[in-house]
Amino acid sequence: MSKREAEHGNTPQAKKREEEEDSDMPKWAKGFMATLKKEMGEIKETMQTATDDAKSAKQAALEAKVAIAAVEEEMEHMKKVAVKKEQITEVVREVMRKEVGATMNGSKPAGNNEGQDENRNSQIIIGGLEEEQHEDKILDQVNKFIASIRMESRVEKVCTFSDPSKIAMVQFKSKASKIGFYKKMKGSTGEWDNGDAMWWKNNDTVEKRVFDKTLGLIKHHLHNRGHSLKDIKIIWPKGEIKLKDEVVAKVTGDFQIEAGSEAESIKAEVERNIAAWKEKRGIEV
Repeated sequence: MSKREAEHGNTPQAKKREEEEDSDMPKWAKGFMATLKKEMGEIKETMQTATDDAKSAKQAALEAKVAIAAVEEEMEHMKKVAVKKEQITEVVREVMRKEVGATMNGSKPAGNNEGQDENRNSQIIIGGLEEEQHEDKILDQVNKFIASIRMESRVEKVCTFSDPSKIAMVQFKSKASKIGFYKKMKGSTGEWDNGDAMWWKNNDTVEKRVFDKTLGLIKHHLHNRGHSLKDIKIIWPKGEIKLKDEVVAKVTGDFQIEAGSEAESIKAEVERNIAAWKEKRGIEV
Protein backbone atom coordinates (compact mmCIF):
# COMPACT_ATOMS: atom_id res chain seq x y z
CA MET A 1 0.00 0.00 0.00
CA SER A 2 1.38 3.40 -0.93
CA LYS A 3 1.87 6.26 1.49
CA ARG A 4 -0.81 8.29 -0.35
CA GLU A 5 -3.40 5.54 -0.02
CA ALA A 6 -2.63 5.26 3.70
CA GLU A 7 -3.05 9.01 4.21
CA HIS A 8 -6.31 9.34 2.29
CA GLY A 9 -7.83 6.03 3.29
CA ASN A 10 -8.15 4.97 -0.30
CA THR A 11 -7.85 1.24 0.47
CA PRO A 12 -10.24 -1.70 0.36
CA GLN A 13 -10.32 -1.76 4.15
CA ALA A 14 -11.13 1.97 4.29
CA LYS A 15 -13.95 1.55 1.79
CA LYS A 16 -15.37 -1.37 3.76
CA ARG A 17 -15.16 0.65 6.93
CA GLU A 18 -16.96 3.56 5.17
CA GLU A 19 -19.73 1.24 3.97
CA GLU A 20 -20.19 -0.15 7.50
CA GLU A 21 -20.43 3.37 8.88
CA ASP A 22 -23.00 4.30 6.18
CA SER A 23 -25.13 1.26 7.10
CA ASP A 24 -25.46 2.58 10.64
CA MET A 25 -26.64 6.03 9.42
CA PRO A 26 -30.28 7.01 9.37
CA LYS A 27 -31.87 7.41 5.93
CA TRP A 28 -31.96 11.21 6.06
CA ALA A 29 -28.23 11.27 6.82
CA LYS A 30 -27.50 8.87 3.99
CA GLY A 31 -29.49 11.11 1.63
CA PHE A 32 -27.67 14.20 2.85
CA MET A 33 -24.27 12.56 2.35
CA ALA A 34 -25.22 11.41 -1.15
CA THR A 35 -26.28 14.93 -2.06
CA LEU A 36 -23.14 16.38 -0.55
CA LYS A 37 -20.93 13.97 -2.52
CA LYS A 38 -22.77 14.83 -5.72
CA GLU A 39 -22.35 18.56 -5.16
CA MET A 40 -18.68 18.13 -4.30
CA GLY A 41 -18.24 16.26 -7.58
CA GLU A 42 -19.93 19.04 -9.51
CA ILE A 43 -17.81 21.66 -7.76
CA LYS A 44 -14.68 19.70 -8.65
CA GLU A 45 -15.81 19.43 -12.28
CA THR A 46 -16.59 23.15 -12.38
CA MET A 47 -13.16 24.01 -10.98
CA GLN A 48 -11.50 21.79 -13.58
CA THR A 49 -13.49 23.47 -16.36
CA ALA A 50 -12.52 26.89 -15.01
CA THR A 51 -8.88 25.84 -14.94
CA ASP A 52 -9.09 24.61 -18.53
CA ASP A 53 -10.84 27.84 -19.58
CA ALA A 54 -8.15 29.91 -17.88
CA LYS A 55 -5.47 28.00 -19.74
CA SER A 56 -7.34 28.54 -23.02
CA ALA A 57 -7.77 32.25 -22.27
CA LYS A 58 -4.07 32.58 -21.53
CA GLN A 59 -3.20 30.89 -24.80
CA ALA A 60 -5.69 33.09 -26.67
CA ALA A 61 -4.15 36.17 -25.06
CA LEU A 62 -0.69 35.09 -26.18
CA GLU A 63 -1.93 34.49 -29.72
CA ALA A 64 -3.69 37.86 -29.74
CA LYS A 65 -0.50 39.56 -28.59
CA VAL A 66 1.43 37.96 -31.45
CA ALA A 67 -1.30 38.99 -33.92
CA ILE A 68 -1.29 42.60 -32.65
CA ALA A 69 2.49 42.76 -33.01
CA ALA A 70 2.20 41.50 -36.60
CA VAL A 71 -0.48 44.11 -37.40
CA GLU A 72 1.62 46.90 -35.89
CA GLU A 73 4.61 45.80 -37.94
CA GLU A 74 2.48 45.77 -41.11
CA MET A 75 1.09 49.25 -40.32
CA GLU A 76 4.61 50.60 -39.85
CA HIS A 77 5.59 49.11 -43.19
CA MET A 78 2.55 50.69 -44.86
CA LYS A 79 3.47 54.08 -43.37
CA LYS A 80 6.93 53.81 -44.86
CA VAL A 81 5.45 52.79 -48.22
CA ALA A 82 3.01 55.74 -48.10
CA VAL A 83 5.83 58.19 -47.37
CA LYS A 84 7.93 56.74 -50.17
CA LYS A 85 4.95 56.90 -52.54
CA GLU A 86 4.39 60.58 -51.69
CA GLN A 87 8.07 61.30 -52.31
CA ILE A 88 7.90 59.57 -55.68
CA THR A 89 4.68 61.43 -56.54
CA GLU A 90 6.32 64.76 -55.76
CA VAL A 91 9.28 63.89 -57.98
CA VAL A 92 6.87 63.02 -60.81
CA ARG A 93 5.00 66.30 -60.27
CA GLU A 94 8.25 68.25 -60.49
CA VAL A 95 9.26 66.45 -63.68
CA MET A 96 5.83 67.16 -65.17
CA ARG A 97 6.11 70.85 -64.26
CA LYS A 98 9.43 71.02 -66.09
CA GLU A 99 8.30 68.99 -69.08
CA VAL A 100 4.79 70.35 -69.56
CA GLY A 101 6.06 73.10 -71.87
CA ALA A 102 7.71 70.63 -74.21
CA THR A 103 4.94 70.12 -76.76
CA MET A 104 4.45 68.02 -79.85
CA ASN A 105 3.27 69.53 -83.12
CA GLY A 106 -0.03 71.29 -82.56
CA SER A 107 -0.12 71.15 -78.78
CA LYS A 108 0.01 74.12 -76.44
CA PRO A 109 2.47 74.78 -73.64
CA ALA A 110 0.95 75.42 -70.21
CA GLY A 111 1.00 78.74 -68.35
CA ASN A 112 3.40 81.40 -69.59
CA ASN A 113 5.99 78.93 -70.87
CA GLU A 114 5.69 80.09 -74.47
CA GLY A 115 8.70 78.21 -75.73
CA GLN A 116 11.23 76.82 -73.25
CA ASP A 117 14.20 79.06 -72.51
CA GLU A 118 16.77 76.45 -73.54
CA ASN A 119 15.08 76.17 -76.97
CA ARG A 120 14.36 79.85 -77.49
CA ASN A 121 17.46 80.40 -79.65
CA SER A 122 16.08 77.97 -82.23
CA GLN A 123 12.51 79.32 -82.26
CA ILE A 124 10.65 81.95 -84.27
CA ILE A 125 7.16 83.43 -84.05
CA ILE A 126 5.07 83.69 -87.21
CA GLY A 127 2.21 86.18 -87.19
CA GLY A 128 0.44 88.82 -89.25
CA LEU A 129 -3.20 87.69 -88.96
CA GLU A 130 -5.62 90.54 -88.30
CA GLU A 131 -8.24 88.21 -86.81
CA GLU A 132 -7.84 85.10 -84.69
CA GLN A 133 -8.20 81.72 -86.35
CA HIS A 134 -8.64 78.19 -85.02
CA GLU A 135 -5.46 76.37 -84.13
CA ASP A 136 -5.76 73.60 -86.72
CA LYS A 137 -6.19 76.14 -89.50
CA ILE A 138 -3.13 78.13 -88.41
CA LEU A 139 -0.99 75.01 -88.11
CA ASP A 140 -2.06 73.80 -91.54
CA GLN A 141 -1.07 77.12 -93.13
CA VAL A 142 2.28 77.34 -91.33
CA ASN A 143 3.19 73.73 -92.22
CA LYS A 144 2.33 74.40 -95.87
CA PHE A 145 4.48 77.57 -95.79
CA ILE A 146 7.42 75.64 -94.28
CA ALA A 147 7.02 72.94 -96.94
CA SER A 148 6.85 75.53 -99.73
CA ILE A 149 10.34 76.77 -98.84
CA ARG A 150 11.59 73.19 -98.34
CA MET A 151 12.49 73.63 -94.67
CA GLU A 152 10.29 70.89 -93.18
CA SER A 153 13.27 68.58 -92.56
CA ARG A 154 14.84 71.27 -90.36
CA VAL A 155 11.74 71.94 -88.23
CA GLU A 156 11.27 70.19 -84.89
CA LYS A 157 7.70 71.29 -84.17
CA VAL A 158 5.01 73.87 -84.84
CA CYS A 159 2.46 74.95 -82.24
CA THR A 160 0.22 77.77 -81.05
CA PHE A 161 -0.08 79.19 -77.54
CA SER A 162 -3.87 79.41 -77.52
CA ASP A 163 -6.90 78.37 -79.54
CA PRO A 164 -7.97 80.46 -81.38
CA SER A 165 -4.81 82.47 -82.00
CA LYS A 166 -3.12 84.96 -84.30
CA ILE A 167 0.39 83.53 -84.15
CA ALA A 168 2.30 80.26 -84.25
CA MET A 169 5.67 79.19 -82.91
CA VAL A 170 8.15 77.27 -85.06
CA GLN A 171 11.01 75.45 -83.38
CA PHE A 172 13.87 74.46 -85.63
CA LYS A 173 16.13 71.49 -84.93
CA SER A 174 19.05 73.84 -84.29
CA LYS A 175 19.99 77.49 -84.14
CA ALA A 176 21.85 76.99 -87.42
CA SER A 177 18.59 75.84 -89.06
CA LYS A 178 16.85 78.97 -87.83
CA ILE A 179 19.61 81.13 -89.27
CA GLY A 180 19.25 79.21 -92.53
CA PHE A 181 15.55 80.13 -92.57
CA TYR A 182 16.34 83.83 -92.22
CA LYS A 183 18.91 83.65 -94.98
CA LYS A 184 16.48 81.88 -97.30
CA MET A 185 13.69 84.35 -96.57
CA LYS A 186 15.83 87.51 -96.80
CA GLY A 187 13.96 89.97 -98.99
CA SER A 188 10.99 87.61 -99.28
CA THR A 189 7.52 87.70 -97.75
CA GLY A 190 4.84 85.22 -96.88
CA GLU A 191 1.07 85.37 -96.95
CA TRP A 192 -1.79 83.79 -95.00
CA ASP A 193 -4.67 82.18 -96.87
CA ASN A 194 -6.89 85.23 -96.26
CA GLY A 195 -4.32 87.56 -97.83
CA ASP A 196 -2.87 88.98 -94.59
CA ALA A 197 0.88 89.58 -94.80
CA MET A 198 2.90 87.04 -92.87
CA TRP A 199 5.76 88.19 -90.65
CA TRP A 200 8.27 86.33 -88.48
CA LYS A 201 10.63 87.20 -85.68
CA ASN A 202 12.63 85.52 -82.92
CA ASN A 203 10.68 84.08 -80.00
CA ASP A 204 11.33 86.71 -77.35
CA THR A 205 11.08 86.20 -73.60
CA VAL A 206 7.66 86.55 -72.00
CA GLU A 207 8.68 89.89 -70.47
CA LYS A 208 9.78 91.23 -73.86
CA ARG A 209 6.52 90.08 -75.44
CA VAL A 210 4.43 91.85 -72.79
CA PHE A 211 6.53 95.00 -73.27
CA ASP A 212 6.16 94.94 -77.06
CA LYS A 213 2.45 94.01 -76.88
CA THR A 214 1.75 97.02 -74.67
CA LEU A 215 3.46 99.36 -77.14
CA GLY A 216 1.56 97.77 -80.02
CA LEU A 217 -1.80 98.20 -78.25
CA ILE A 218 -1.11 101.87 -77.61
CA LYS A 219 -0.38 102.37 -81.30
CA HIS A 220 -3.51 100.39 -82.22
CA HIS A 221 -5.81 102.48 -80.00
CA LEU A 222 -4.29 105.77 -81.15
CA HIS A 223 -5.02 104.71 -84.72
CA ASN A 224 -8.60 103.82 -83.75
CA ARG A 225 -8.98 107.35 -82.38
CA GLY A 226 -8.39 108.75 -85.86
CA HIS A 227 -4.63 109.23 -86.00
CA SER A 228 -2.83 108.14 -89.16
CA LEU A 229 -0.48 105.16 -88.87
CA LYS A 230 2.13 107.29 -90.66
CA ASP A 231 2.08 109.72 -87.75
CA ILE A 232 2.47 107.02 -85.07
CA LYS A 233 5.95 105.66 -84.50
CA ILE A 234 7.21 103.15 -81.91
CA ILE A 235 10.72 103.69 -80.56
CA TRP A 236 11.28 100.10 -79.42
CA PRO A 237 14.60 100.46 -77.52
CA LYS A 238 13.19 103.32 -75.42
CA GLY A 239 9.67 101.98 -75.10
CA GLU A 240 8.22 105.21 -76.46
CA ILE A 241 5.28 106.07 -78.71
CA LYS A 242 5.62 109.18 -80.82
CA LEU A 243 2.77 111.02 -82.50
CA LYS A 244 4.05 113.44 -85.13
CA ASP A 245 7.52 113.28 -83.55
CA GLU A 246 6.18 114.08 -80.06
CA VAL A 247 6.40 111.46 -77.32
CA VAL A 248 2.83 110.82 -76.12
CA ALA A 249 3.31 107.58 -74.18
CA LYS A 250 6.01 105.42 -72.65
CA VAL A 251 6.11 101.91 -71.24
CA THR A 252 8.45 101.49 -68.25
CA GLY A 253 10.53 98.47 -67.32
CA ASP A 254 7.79 97.23 -64.97
CA PHE A 255 5.20 97.55 -67.78
CA GLN A 256 3.58 100.72 -66.42
CA ILE A 257 2.16 103.17 -68.98
CA GLU A 258 3.16 106.82 -68.72
CA ALA A 259 0.72 108.68 -70.94
CA GLY A 260 0.65 112.28 -72.12
CA SER A 261 -2.48 114.25 -72.95
CA GLU A 262 -2.97 112.55 -76.35
CA ALA A 263 -2.72 109.03 -74.91
CA GLU A 264 -4.30 109.52 -71.47
CA SER A 265 -7.77 108.74 -72.80
CA ILE A 266 -6.70 105.30 -74.07
CA LYS A 267 -4.49 104.29 -71.11
CA ALA A 268 -7.22 102.49 -69.14
CA GLU A 269 -8.42 100.63 -72.23
CA VAL A 270 -4.88 99.51 -73.10
CA GLU A 271 -4.37 98.27 -69.52
CA ARG A 272 -7.60 96.24 -69.69
CA ASN A 273 -6.58 94.75 -73.04
CA ILE A 274 -3.10 93.76 -71.88
CA ALA A 275 -4.53 92.23 -68.67
CA ALA A 276 -6.96 90.10 -70.71
CA TRP A 277 -4.19 89.12 -73.13
CA LYS A 278 -1.95 87.99 -70.25
CA GLU A 279 -4.76 86.11 -68.51
CA LYS A 280 -5.64 84.21 -71.67
CA ARG A 281 -2.06 82.98 -71.93
CA GLY A 282 -1.48 82.40 -68.24
CA ILE A 283 1.24 85.05 -68.10
CA GLU A 284 2.15 86.43 -64.69
CA VAL A 285 4.61 89.33 -64.97
